[in-house]
Amino acid sequence: MARLSHTSLFLTALLGSTSVFASGGEPAEPAVPAAPAVPAPGTATTGFIIMGDSGTGTDAQFKTAAAMQQVCVQKQCDMAFGLGDNIYELGPWSVWDKQFDEKFEKPFAGMDMPFFMILGNHDTSGLIPGDGSVNYRGSHEVEYTKHSDKWKMNSRYYAVRDEQAGAFFLGYDSNQTNAYVVPFWEPYWTPNGEYTKNQKSWIKQELAASQNQQFWRFAFAHHPFLTNGHHGDDVLVQGTEPYRDLMRYNICNQVDFILAGHEHALEVLAPVEGECGRTRHIVSGAAAKSNGKRGDNNYVSEFESYEGKTGFFHGFVDGRNFTLTAYTVNTDGTHQQKFSRTYTK
Repeated sequence: MARLSHTSLFLTALLGSTSVFASGGEPAEPAVPAAPAVPAPGTATTGFIIMGDSGTGTDAQFKTAAAMQQVCVQKQCDMAFGLGDNIYELGPWSVWDKQFDEKFEKPFAGMDMPFFMILGNHDTSGLIPGDGSVNYRGSHEVEYTKHSDKWKMNSRYYAVRDEQAGAFFLGYDSNQTNAYVVPFWEPYWTPNGEYTKNQKSWIKQELAASQNQQFWRFAFAHHPFLTNGHHGDDVLVQGTEPYRDLMRYNICNQVDFILAGHEHALEVLAPVEGECGRTRHIVSGAAAKSNGKRGDNNYVSEFESYEGKTGFFHGFVDGRNFTLTAYTVNTDGTHQQKFSRTYTK
């Protein structure tokens, strides 16, 4: 933990030295000093938790968080990535909403690390839980960054770099292109609206700036692009083309892994040529809910767990090697390692 810091997301004093920093998209933030020079990529290691769909405040969330904490006693954990649906079922009503305490601070109280969070459809709900139609509500989660020691979301989309470990993480907002209720009354937030266009431009800039082949490159969001889960069969008013356009022309084949939640299950899918190039797909949406079901897709799976248990992944970058490990959690709070594989660049 001592070596973690940032440049444009958070106060330098919050995390420590000079290796991890982040830059954001919308809303615009004041200019900040450039990052200090750091050693070449690969001179350090980094470990992180990958979890999604966590914000229930239920016993299942607390037990899964406790299992994460136990894993982090045994393995290096410098940070965690929260893949959306951070506050069930409708999202927070204000930055002062007690749900932040009940569904984030208390469950993860024992994990002393930054949690890089991204928005999910339940974080921006309107009348129907998870409809994703009231985008301004996501601003409460962005604002909450200023009120928490570990919640990190300075913008709806942003990037995190661990320079010393050689790891780059691009957090993007998948909600507009996947909304169940499209806010046609607010054109800015529609699937092909100005917000999405601005985000695409930002993604291109960030990925172009991280072309160093020594880096492991990850993208993280709420909605998976490819999954064998039942959400892969969702029928949307806007169809699948807006999200396919966002992914195939901006992210696919440019990152090593896409991390996503939404499916209340665990998956690792092999690259699918013609769909997303060399990119692998990690689905980790079982941090508090375990009711994921398989759908009609049949992509090649390197690992999957649709066994009705909560769970999460641990990632570890060590130079040219990235080790991914999956854990499931029983109702009594005990956990098991179910998968582990090391990928090499």
